[in-house]
Amino acid sequence: SSNSSSNISSSDGNAKFDVFANFKVMLNQGVSFTASLQLQNDGTEPLTNISEKMTIWLDGDSNRTDLTSRFDFGDPHPVFAGDITGCITGGGELAARSSGRMEFLFKARREAAPTNPTSYHVGGTLTYVVSNVVMETALVPDTIVVMPDTDPDT
Repeated sequence: SSNSSSNISSSDGNAKFDVFANFKVMLNQGVSFTASLQLQNDGTEPLTNISEKMTIWLDGDSNRTDLTSRFDFGDPHPVFAGDITGCITGGGELAARSSGRMEFLFKARREAAPTNPTSYHVGGTLTYVVSNVVMETALVPDTIVVMPDTDPDT
């Protein structure tokens, strides 16, 4: 598990904004994971229209071929904590001088690791609006290892 940190500072008249993003993925079980995105807004302006697009690709694939379809995402999608509210597909909000976390539960499908343990990178893009400026930052990817599903009932 690794952290992706994005520190964006800018000055727009009286509005100053500092945003920190930390992204990490944790193993729940051999085929189940939780991705967590922690946002901290130390600025004087709220973040609006927050969205996160997660992308999963094979370890070693320099083209980053999107294999997110090899995973199922849980319901609710995502889980919010702290001061962040709204919909992850573009309606999320985080007030000035506050922080919040989004958690995404996901499980590997059988084709993610049919016979051998398989390493993937999990990353994505965080987009939000602050002071009428659209900000986009890549999340530094974390690495997961998916174990083959040996249970014939799943």
